[in-house]
Amino acid sequence: MVANAPNRISTWLLQYDISIRRKKQLLALQALFKAKHIESTNSEVFLRIVDFAIKKEAKEMDGHETVLDIITQEISVLLGGQSVKEYVSHFAETIRANPLASLPDRIAVAKALIRVNAASISEAASHIVDGGIKGRGSTVENCRIALAFLEENREGAKEAIILWKKQVKERFLIVKGLE
Repeated sequence: MVANAPNRISTWLLQYDISIRRKKQLLALQALFKAKHIESTNSEVFLRIVDFAIKKEAKEMDGHETVLDIITQEISVLLGGQSVKEYVSHFAETIRANPLASLPDRIAVAKALIRVNAASISEAASHIVDGGIKGRGSTVENCRIALAFLEENREGAKEAIILWKKQVKERFLIVKGLE
């Protein structure tokens, strides 16, 4: 795929997923840089950068000391010189300030905020619900993904779940399974 479709973001996202599973950290890092070069604001790229940085911080990566030094330096470049928590918080502020932010972007921000403990569950859920359902990327499938995220975090998102279901019912009147 890398040879035949190097300009597609899906190529590099898959390359990252495979590389990280096979514990090929440098290939995963390369894939992140290529994906970010193609589409720096993509929510899937954002989530994978956060995933990679968290794995590095949690010391889940092993290898030669030189390789780990390179990874540390390059993660800093990917994160714009910020910590993971700062990077996620900055991206979250950008998404919240943008009324045209897509639903997949808002879901990605909510997931990342929870993952790095940068916000409470209710604050993360508000990124999804407060953006409403009239924005970009508000497909039935994305609404299901958002609902699944809210229900996974039910304890802190009870009010958000009720509000989200209400918004979805108003937008998609005949769709089943979103109640």
